Amino acid sequence: MKDIITKKRGRFYTPQEIFNRYIYGPFLSDLKLSDYIIVDFFCGTGDLLIPLIERFDNIGERNKIFRENIFGFDIDGYALSIFKGRLLQMGIKEKYINENIIKKDTLKELPLDRLHGKKIIHITNPPYLYKGYYVKQKETRELNGYFDNLDIPLQDLYQKALYNDVMGNLEMMIYIIPSNYLFGEVSAGAIRDAVFNRYSTDRIFWFTKQIFDETDINTIILRLKRKKTAVREIQDIKLIECNGREKESKIKLNPSNHYRAGFEWDEWLQKKKAKNHPDFEYYLKTEDLKNNKGKNEVCVYDFSISKCKKYSVNNEVCRKIRKNHLIIRTLDTGSNNGRIGIYEHSKIYGTAGLTTSKGCFRTTPIQILFYRELSYTDQIFIMKWCNYWLEYFRGKLNSIFLTTYRHTSKNYTRKIIGLKKVKELIFTCPVLSCGAEKKQAILRSIEAKSHAELLNIIEERDSDGDLSFRIPEKEVNRIKYSAYQYA
Repeated sequence: MKDIITKKRGRFYTPQEIFNRYIYGPFLSDLKLSDYIIVDFFCGTGDLLIPLIERFDNIGERNKIFRENIFGFDIDGYALSIFKGRLLQMGIKEKYINENIIKKDTLKELPLDRLHGKKIIHITNPPYLYKGYYVKQKETRELNGYFDNLDIPLQDLYQKALYNDVMGNLEMMIYIIPSNYLFGEVSAGAIRDAVFNRYSTDRIFWFTKQIFDETDINTIILRLKRKKTAVREIQDIKLIECNGREKESKIKLNPSNHYRAGFEWDEWLQKKKAKNHPDFEYYLKTEDLKNNKGKNEVCVYDFSISKCKKYSVNNEVCRKIRKNHLIIRTLDTGSNNGRIGIYEHSKIYGTAGLTTSKGCFRTTPIQILFYRELSYTDQIFIMKWCNYWLEYFRGKLNSIFLTTYRHTSKNYTRKIIGLKKVKELIFTCPVLSCGAEKKQAILRSIEAKSHAELLNIIEERDSDGDLSFRIPEKEVNRIKYSAYQYA
């Protein structure tokens, strides 16, 4: 029965040690709990409320704090029956349990009429289920009704829970939610705006290891405190990565990019965009291969069938394929040798190109097709430029500007990048703005991993808005005596 509940409504039960270490200690231990109403609108079997009640050893005090300060709601009667049984075993009177543990669909509507007289703290691990998934499944399609008549676009059940709390003007919320709330670009921008305009946070725990038995979704825990007045402002917070050990870093959430973590990356992409940049499209489409028949045989790798396939195409399509050497890998493969980046497809697959006969998927490597024909050396320059900056920012920002992919392993968290950001990254490349000597100076700095020297070359822009290059004297001398080539 628990498996049915979990899978249908995106519900995952919270280990008690998570509450003690990452909720009570940092967020509740300094509060006088009797001054607040503590509620979980998605309480399930009570995993987030039971540890709180257990902190009151005296049975009389335990009953008093429960009756006056603790409430639990859930749509699932089976889970609530388990919760009520646990409370009885703890000595809570049945009358109080029936008054304060209530069956209700709180995604549809918050029962704020039951909670009055004190400030409300909502502690919860709400259901997570992505809208794009459940609308396709017959057994979960009914959940789409939660998103009717809203003033902002929401993408997940947990976002509806947050939205309800914001609209209810709650004093404080402590949430366990998917980490893509913090890192997702398109999927969570609207709800981040709604929340962070009205609420602030000072620290976020980010779990890059699995903490739920039922799912390997990466999660975060954060406390949100209501501001006195709604205001769009930068928030400086501590991000604590938890993966067997804790690693703390400081990040900024900026309203200019919808409070998405890693705004330094977004800011750099905007500032470094060259007016004269290479433009391109994604995907070598199978229909183009089939609809442009000719006498030229090309071999492409088809990810839909996981093997190479030969096509006979006309001169134009043949040239388009053979003159474009690059692919983008948008998803980490799970090892340090298969990271997000731009690669030469011929060196990996040994084919003229890549395609997918069953549709365009962004999780498979995707061929880059430049509108303007670029030389092989210029394309390799683009590849090395982009990969350098990707790795630089991954190191500097601990990869937080990338979205965490669903699957994790013990020592490596897989990330995924959006195609829009890949395009913005390629648009920063000065391949059309400088000659061979300047390109070589840049490549030498990249290959030597000399970041200071690279910045010295690219720090200025010319009057047209493109990058102008100031080559160090030692590079000028070196270039005079070396041929222009790419390693």
